[in-house]
Amino acid sequence: MHLHVGSNAPGYLPDSVPECFGDLISALDALRTELRFLQADFYERCDGEECPGGAGEACGWCEAAGEVEAALSAIADGDAARHLDEEQELGWTFRPPEGPDVHHWCARLGTSADACAPAGALTL
Repeated sequence: MHLHVGSNAPGYLPDSVPECFGDLISALDALRTELRFLQADFYERCDGEECPGGAGEACGWCEAAGEVEAALSAIADGDAARHLDEEQELGWTFRPPEGPDVHHWCARLGTSADACAPAGALTL
């Protein structure tokens, strides 16, 4: 049994080969890293006019970054690992104010990790 971590982030091919991991900790660390990059990208797109120092109403980019923070919290507090154990997969879809939705996911596969050896041979 092993885990795959992937996304449909804009700019990547939709059928990109997901990353393969042999243990839960490594898979969730990779997912956390990808989510942090996404969150930073969302915050960078904030023009600051609607989000001065966190006061006032948050813009759509800051709201999307906040949704990523909720996913990061689920990983940190163990909810994501428990969900993955029960359902064999987990994922989040983030909807920024502009552009396509972004989906990040992790799935537990019952096949041997050796099945991932030929790039692109295993699809979900």
